[in-house]
Amino acid sequence: MGDRHRSRLGVTVVVVAASAVLLLHAATYLPFFSDDAFISLRYAQRFLEGRGLTWNDGERVEGYSNLLWILGCSALGALGIDLVVAARVLGAALSIAAVGALAWAYRSTPLTAAAAGAVLAVSGPMAVWAYGGMEQPLLAALWAWAIARMMPLVDSGSSPGARGLHLTGLLLGLLCLTRPDAALLGGTAVIGLVLARRWDREALRAGATIAAWIAAFWLGQTAFRVAYYGAWVPNPALAKVAISGARVAAGLRYLVGGFPYVASAWAIVVALLVLGKRAAGPARAVFLAVPLAAWCSYVAVIGGDIFPGRRQLVPVVILLAFLVAESSTELLTRKRNRAARWVAVAIVLGLALAQPFDRANYRARRELWEWDGEVVGKFLDRAFGEARPLIAVDAAGSLPYYSKLPAVDMLGLNDAYLARHRPPDFGRGWMGHELGSGTYVLSREPDLVLFGLPRNDGRPLFRSGRELVADPRFLETYRPIRVLGDDPYPVDTVVFVRFEGGKLGIGRTESRVEIPGWFLAGPGTAAARLDDAGRLGVPVSGDAPAAVSGVPVNGGTWMLQTEAHGAPVVAQVSWPGGQTRGSGTIRLELPQGGIVPLTIRLIAPPGAVTHVSRLVLERAPS
Repeated sequence: MGDRHRSRLGVTVVVVAASAVLLLHAATYLPFFSDDAFISLRYAQRFLEGRGLTWNDGERVEGYSNLLWILGCSALGALGIDLVVAARVLGAALSIAAVGALAWAYRSTPLTAAAAGAVLAVSGPMAVWAYGGMEQPLLAALWAWAIARMMPLVDSGSSPGARGLHLTGLLLGLLCLTRPDAALLGGTAVIGLVLARRWDREALRAGATIAAWIAAFWLGQTAFRVAYYGAWVPNPALAKVAISGARVAAGLRYLVGGFPYVASAWAIVVALLVLGKRAAGPARAVFLAVPLAAWCSYVAVIGGDIFPGRRQLVPVVILLAFLVAESSTELLTRKRNRAARWVAVAIVLGLALAQPFDRANYRARRELWEWDGEVVGKFLDRAFGEARPLIAVDAAGSLPYYSKLPAVDMLGLNDAYLARHRPPDFGRGWMGHELGSGTYVLSREPDLVLFGLPRNDGRPLFRSGRELVADPRFLETYRPIRVLGDDPYPVDTVVFVRFEGGKLGIGRTESRVEIPGWFLAGPGTAAARLDDAGRLGVPVSGDAPAAVSGVPVNGGTWMLQTEAHGAPVVAQVSWPGGQTRGSGTIRLELPQGGIVPLTIRLIAPPGAVTHVSRLVLERAPS
């Protein structure tokens, strides 16, 4: 077997082995799937339905910052693949592609490729986000292949062909569509190339060609954004980005906190340099150092990130993997340099063993609340899908995605008004969770309001919710309702429902008042749920009665009927100065001349459970 075939076989083994380790490592974080990933999938879902890249019908807001990722998920979704599965499949394939880029770059030295591939395989950011649902695998693949193609350009005397330059420029242009801030990576890579080549003519020509591609893609997306959304920057940038001392301090903590677990790949670099006589040419180190320093500085300035797995360090991991390869090329290819190989293996193993102790990675294993959003979202879809009520939520990912209902994002990622009306203390709080306005949310007149996480007790956590409960109009207009979803497992939560009017509240005419059964399910009582026939209501039993209070009714004579499925229930109706009790149809003689507030309490016979879906009051004939 010739040397060329041995190299090919070696590189193939490296790709297969490193990819297998990476995906097995990634599987340890399942079923983690970021809530913000569901925001992207909602855009993809609506795009596939022909509703455009929109969050709600009739509104255009760019609540995403990963256009190419959304289009990639949409492409798989168009083949009939569930979008969550599509995101995971795409993430796994692109993670393998990133490993493949390193193997291709060092295809003549399989041991070097193995060292670089090992850094990716044991890296927490790469593993967490391989299946985590967001665009990091796409960013990693495009960035790794762009760097792999640019590395030979750094060497003095190289004269790149036009075709290769255009392909490299295309990769970095697509990177801009993956994340708008990735233009910083492409731009600083070009600067690194020019500096590494000491401003020679070929480097300037190559850099200009690549930069033209980057500029074309960045300007093209900006033009689309302005034309389609009427905005110059993505809405999440307005909702998250602030330049402040608090953010810089948070960003530095983010970088320093990740050093023992991500940047410890530097230990491999240092150890190999100490054991060896020289490293690869300094030009390559300069080329890699420029985007590395620029991206770390950017991450510090914007305040790091709030997600598990240190996703903002994915570009750093790619660059460190190349630095490891550059530092180990000479040592690992010597036949009698076993010490260097064992040191490299030991440090990689140490890096791998450190990952479970990183709190950012631990959070990914513990963060499962997004799947509660699936349960609550499916419940809302089944209960109210035909009515299409407007929901207001803090957790704007899985719950709106699975409910498919129009939604107000009370944290502003998908709301243009909130993102453009930032509070005075913006930039000093928790990134992505600082926006809000109770007055604005009330003005949207949502039918349903959910505070905090999908599984909640009705207490607000963020600005919009706190302002809402402090506003008397909210408590007068909305009732807290306890609901229970059960697909695919039980989740008990509290939803505030508009009591009168709207699409879900009490409906009334001069002679008829219809009270939906779910208003019998206040906190501390039985939860509203769907019965086997898909009817929304409240189970009533002798041990668990249900009641609704404060129902305003005009004075006069009314007949009360209870729509129940099961054993007959007894209704106890009271009002100021009177009460009555009975089963079946009950006659109510209410005081004339004004509005009478009713309290209706239902009790089922001992041992029986009755599902109550509606109460109906009809004015008795005169």
